[in-house]
Amino acid sequence: MDPFHVQILHPGAQVRNLQIVELKTLHQRDHDRRTPIMYGFKVDCEITVAEYIREVKSTGAIRKGMGTKDKPLKEKYARDVEIQWWVASGCNIEIPSIELIYVDKKYKRPDPGFSSEDLFAGMEPKNFFKRKEIFREIRDSREDTQAEVGRYLRALSGEEPEVEPSKKLCSGAPGGLCDFWEQCTADKPDDWVDVLYYPRGKQITCLKNEGKNRLSDLAIEDGLGPEQGRMIRSVQADQDIIEETLGSDLRKIDPPAIHLDFEYLAGVALPIFAGTRPFEVVPFQFSAHRLNEDGSIDHIGEFLATGTEDPRQKFAEKLIALLDGTDEPIVAYNAKSAEKSVIEGLIKLYPELAVSLGRINARIEDVLIVFRDNVMLRQMITKESINGGGFFSLKNVAPAFVDGFTYDDLGVVSNGGAAMETFFQLITDEPPIIVEADGTKRHATKKELRDSLLAYCKKDTEATAEIHKKLLALTDIAPSHG
Repeated sequence: MDPFHVQILHPGAQVRNLQIVELKTLHQRDHDRRTPIMYGFKVDCEITVAEYIREVKSTGAIRKGMGTKDKPLKEKYARDVEIQWWVASGCNIEIPSIELIYVDKKYKRPDPGFSSEDLFAGMEPKNFFKRKEIFREIRDSREDTQAEVGRYLRALSGEEPEVEPSKKLCSGAPGGLCDFWEQCTADKPDDWVDVLYYPRGKQITCLKNEGKNRLSDLAIEDGLGPEQGRMIRSVQADQDIIEETLGSDLRKIDPPAIHLDFEYLAGVALPIFAGTRPFEVVPFQFSAHRLNEDGSIDHIGEFLATGTEDPRQKFAEKLIALLDGTDEPIVAYNAKSAEKSVIEGLIKLYPELAVSLGRINARIEDVLIVFRDNVMLRQMITKESINGGGFFSLKNVAPAFVDGFTYDDLGVVSNGGAAMETFFQLITDEPPIIVEADGTKRHATKKELRDSLLAYCKKDTEATAEIHKKLLALTDIAPSHG
């Protein structure tokens, strides 16, 4: 049990772990970055059940609202607490109080912020955390818990059931899907119906119940969305699909165009820098390429924070210095939820920079939307596309669409999650272990971490520029072009 959390409630108390149940780990390489872990611990003869919440993803349980006065305790977390209480009660341990500890999202970290020696330096635990008594809710559900445990025991005593794998059933493990995903889906075809893009509700289940287990079994009459329809056309014709609207959709990002990518901390419950709040988005890096009219691509600028102070103002100022003052379109991938959203946050934070930042934001266009609405590559429609960041993720699209393009040549950082983790390691002076070719191990240097971050962000803007260039080349076969 982390003594930091015990001291919040009972300074100087002795802690004895009763039970530790790990629910789900999202980052295998960083043991500090996890979804909530339930702990039961004894403090001066009092048992308290608390949520360990050092850091979770932005889509994690705490971000969505654990037990607060405004939102009810989510059922699945209540059940975890109930079962632990039921186990302790069965051991004849009297529990007078059960509390939930959760992060106050309005908390602002005071000066001086973190230090590499102490992540919690200057923190005010009693203000950072809120507490909610939930004993009555747990106690009143005792019979339901007893019945649920009984069902578990009966299931364990029976034969192993036949379970059909599916993305919905098997998701949630570290890295996306469970460790046995490849084994359980080895006999599934590449056009397995579970590959279907963005299924709605019980769409996959309904199709399987109708005996339609492959994309080649489907027809437009099956109520498919536009992207799903392009998938079916691509599979059935065994060829790429290029829509007639591609040429017109590309005109708003005619070269010369700047390609932009941000990296940022997001979903971090522990605010790192003075003045930041839990879960606040903190951009720390950007890269920019220009796609020229002649098809050449130039790297025109980049920024990577030192990590010694809140990087947001310097990030904004460097961005303005690089991009403001021209009317060239700015192209990003998944811009609405990333680059445009980050800039909107900076506008609110720095009113004196709002005009310049607003001009930049107004020029940003999303090449993901252009690609998704006009292109379906037969090569992308595989079982492997189910795992990872998503069917239309940049890491899935760029290698499939651009000849010879790969992310396999990167080092420590090869995706956005790893970038956030590496920056965290950089600023907290907790470098990862690197295994050399001869098997020797050593800690990565700060220069290696910075170089890896710079190479990764640069690779992303190179990828979007190459995708843009390839889309322009395809307009020669798009009838609407010209």
